[in-house]
Amino acid sequence: MKRACRLAAGLGMGLCILPPAAWANCALVAGNLAATPDARFTLSAGVVTDTVTGLGWKQVVNGPLTWAAVQAAAAADTTGGFSDWRLPAKDELETIVETGCALPSLNTTFFTHGTINAIWTSTLSPGGRAWYVHFGYGNDGIENVGATFGARFVRGGNVSLFKDGFDG
Repeated sequence: MKRACRLAAGLGMGLCILPPAAWANCALVAGNLAATPDARFTLSAGVVTDTVTGLGWKQVVNGPLTWAAVQAAAAADTTGGFSDWRLPAKDELETIVETGCALPSLNTTFFTHGTINAIWTSTLSPGGRAWYVHFGYGNDGIENVGATFGARFVRGGNVSLFKDGFDG
């Protein structure tokens, strides 16, 4: 995708004008293209569907909750009339990180952000710990399952897209 850039007068900085199709309605860092452009998603009844992965995401974040409480909340959720919500695997959750933005690193046209940056995944690590993705800057980490983070539930998708054998 081409982008038009010009030097901002007297500032020595590049000013890039991105086409609307690239917008992720977040503060794109100058020169960055959106990794999760608006055209990739649809929204219906609180469910954001990713047309690339086929995953359906709950638009809002639950929490903060412990990892065990998140599992129970997902099982009880009926957003959009669906009853098959679950906690996403780490590699699934990373597909909606908007790497062109920071604070939040999320397409805010389709996803609500709120004040919770750290979002649990279902991916476990040894020693009673689980992976999370931090949507402030799009990084990830491991935390004790007794900590309280947010959760963004997911359903469906093409599971074969996410089976690379790497969890770290």
